[in-house]
Amino acid sequence: MSSPFKELALRNAVHVDKRADLPPHTGQCWYIRSSGGCFALKGTNRQLMDQLMKTPIYASSRMKMSAYIDKLRKAGAPIETHFYTNAGTGGRFGVYALAERVTAQG
Repeated sequence: MSSPFKELALRNAVHVDKRADLPPHTGQCWYIRSSGGCFALKGTNRQLMDQLMKTPIYASSRMKMSAYIDKLRKAGAPIETHFYTNAGTGGRFGVYALAERVTAQG
C-alpha cells in the first residue's frame, strides 16, 4: 500500500548535497514523536532531523545519507523512504520524509 505522503514528499523535497546545506545546530537535542517516545541526537544526525522536520530530503551519494538515515531510524526517528523513477533516465531515487510529527525539545 502506498503512503499518503508520497506525492507531497516529492513535491516538497529539498536536495542536500553537503552538510553546509543543512541547519547549523549540532549540539544535543531531544525529539518527541507524536505517537509517543523520544530520542536524542547530535551532530550531523541532528542537522538531518532538523531538516526533515522542515521538508523531505534527498541527497547525492557524496553525502552518504542512507547511513545517517539508518542511524536516525535506530535512534527512533519515524522516517519513510519514498522511491521514484526519473522519467528521463529511468534511474530510481529515494526521498526521505517523516512518517509522523516530531517536535524538538532543546
